[in-house]
Amino acid sequence: VSHITGGGFYENVPRMMVDGLTARIKLDSFPTLPIFSLIQKAGNIPTRDMYNTFNMGIGMILAVPAAQARTALDALAQAGETAYAIGSVVSGQGAVAADVLLDGEKIAAGVGAIDNDFHRRRDLTPNLCAVYVEPEYRGKGLARQMLDLACLDLAALGIARCYLLTDHVGFYERCGFQFYGMVEDNDGQLARMYLRTLAAEV
Repeated sequence: VSHITGGGFYENVPRMMVDGLTARIKLDSFPTLPIFSLIQKAGNIPTRDMYNTFNMGIGMILAVPAAQARTALDALAQAGETAYAIGSVVSGQGAVAADVLLDGEKIAAGVGAIDNDFHRRRDLTPNLCAVYVEPEYRGKGLARQMLDLACLDLAALGIARCYLLTDHVGFYERCGFQFYGMVEDNDGQLARMYLRTLAAEV
């Protein structure tokens, strides 16, 4: 159980995780109260800082076995509480493994961080993944901003380097990544692995 008080998601959720596990929160899985959009807009506050300061309408988070999630939601509803399934527990270290950029209440871009992005080099970890920008927001440098934000988050956790598996050529080099080499994905296909050193970003 995590009471989401000062420090928001980033500081409170990791406290209920054992070593080797992290929470992946889906920020579009629950409604954000209008007051938070007002605060963010009036203060020009980055989305990451909002989730690192406020509870965004989620006062408490419970981690339960996936098979018992429906039972837990039903029990909370019967007790008069409004509850949502907002994410999952995955392999990783300590932090909420997702960043999103919001335009009002709409997700414009996002990036995730996981232990292994479905490849056979388990030693190359953590991996940035799911870099995505909605079509109407592309061409504005948002993907680079999201990658920089994710790397800063990882560096703040003391992580010295991160990796990214992709078929793209050219883009990630412009975002501070270096080509590491070809690795096999879980289907036995070769894919490009990139590396970004984070120590200087702390």
